[in-house]
Amino acid sequence: MLEKMGIVVAFLISLTVLTINSLTIVEKVRNLKNGTSKKKKRIRKRLRPKRQRQRIRR
Repeated sequence: MLEKMGIVVAFLISLTVLTINSLTIVEKVRNLKNGTSKKKKRIRKRLRPKRQRQRIRR
C-alpha cells in the first residue's frame, strides 16, 4: 500500500509541476505578443524601492 501511495504522490507532483510550467509558458507567450506587460513589470520594479524608502523614513 505504501509503495502505491508513493507512486500516486509522485505522479501528482509531476502533473502539478507540468501544469505550472505550461501556465508560465502561456504567460510568457502572451507577454511577447502584447509587449506592454513587460514594460509595466519594469516600472513596478522601479517603484517598489521608492515605496520602501518612504516606509523607512516614516
